[in-house]
Amino acid sequence: MILSKRPHRLSVKTVVGGGYDPDTGMPVPATSEWSDPVPCRFQTDGRDNLKTFPDGTYKIYPYVVYLDNHENVDYEGKTVRLYDQSGNLEFEGIVQKQPVRQVNTILYL
Repeated sequence: MILSKRPHRLSVKTVVGGGYDPDTGMPVPATSEWSDPVPCRFQTDGRDNLKTFPDGTYKIYPYVVYLDNHENVDYEGKTVRLYDQSGNLEFEGIVQKQPVRQVNTILYL
């Protein structure tokens, strides 16, 4: 059996539409959509879940997500969904931190 480097999936919530109707001037409500899931790997318990800051404080993040760095996408502050290997929803939450990396993208939820 070959193990997958990115066995899980991540989907990002985006807001589309909204604004004003040019003919009537009435507001048009915005709707939210979920992006197509992209491959990722997440962990819920490990060394990377604990981040120590220069001032000596630390924070434990419940989920750390690893993505390939194929696009320059800013995920910080966005709502994401994590799916397990079977495609079941594992977690939905907001990306708290996304440090700049060269090899891959890491998200802290």
